[in-house]
Amino acid sequence: HYTLANIAYDRGEVEQALSIINFIINTYPDLPIIPEIVFRRFEINHLHYQDGDRLWRDYIALLDRYDNRELSQKAIPIIDNYIPVFIARVKEFANLGDYDTAIEGLLYYKNYPNSYHDTIRYEVGSIYFTMAELSRNKESFFDAERYYRFAVNYKPELEQEVNNRLNQMVSSMISHGNVLLNERKVEEAIALYQLTYTIIPNNQAAQDAIVRAEELRRNIEMARELFIQAEEKEKNADYAEALRLYRLSNQRDRLQRTSDKIFLMTNLIEIERDPVAFARKIVQEYGDGVIVRNLEQTASRLRAIHGDNLRTSGWRIMLSTGANRYEARFDITSPSQNYYYIWQVNLLTRGLTPLNRDSQEAMED
Repeated sequence: HYTLANIAYDRGEVEQALSIINFIINTYPDLPIIPEIVFRRFEINHLHYQDGDRLWRDYIALLDRYDNRELSQKAIPIIDNYIPVFIARVKEFANLGDYDTAIEGLLYYKNYPNSYHDTIRYEVGSIYFTMAELSRNKESFFDAERYYRFAVNYKPELEQEVNNRLNQMVSSMISHGNVLLNERKVEEAIALYQLTYTIIPNNQAAQDAIVRAEELRRNIEMARELFIQAEEKEKNADYAEALRLYRLSNQRDRLQRTSDKIFLMTNLIEIERDPVAFARKIVQEYGDGVIVRNLEQTASRLRAIHGDNLRTSGWRIMLSTGANRYEARFDITSPSQNYYYIWQVNLLTRGLTPLNRDSQEAMED
């Protein structure tokens, strides 16, 4: 059969020759001559069809199935003509964002003898570098560091550029850790700082950041304990001691809830001391004294018209409905115009509610 195939080929009957060869290979796969016949098919396909995929199947059969090193070595110069096409085809996956498939495909071709191993390593390294850059931009620092290492492993000429990127990434990681620290995610921040040691061992910036983070952790814990102690004092109506403890807590860890408690304790102490004076103070200090200024301007305007016929009542503070609520009144009367100002004062919140239109206008700067 093999003789008939060669005769057909010599007569230019290429398809007939290949048909006979295929019959031999499929019918007698274990004959010692089969590797030679596979190589012959390999040569014919190269000379007449340049079908890279067919050629590749025969090439890897010589290596994997028949383990014929002599014939596979003879096949390398031929298969080398098609490797660039295979590489370009696999790289298309990377262009579409499927980097893992691209790397897998490139390494597949690298597993077999050919003259493009350096090119394949270069392309794999470049793809890993791209993956590292994308991960770094997404702040996926764990993945980025791993991909950068792979990139250098396959493409050593990237080492200096990768080192620069890793230094930049360490700075970015520390900055991101600082953001986490500001968000009170202390453990996450410390883990990120420590990760930078795998990139730049014992770098000073990370060490300093870890010291700050651990100090914040201690302050948060101490502030929490002080806050709990303050709450107990507040429950026992020991507002002065509660205020002291809340202030100490706030020094350790500034939180809105602690500031609110400081504000409340201050107000409760003022209420205990002299609620009437406190109510007057709230009105007079409202808006940096805008009410007092507006009342004085109104009184001055009317005094210029009516002289001694102008009357002012002075501040009158009296209880209102509701706990810790007072009313603040102030009257300005004259022969032509009268103003009766009245506000409800919430001593706990220092809130001021005007109870008529004149009072509302007096609050406007």
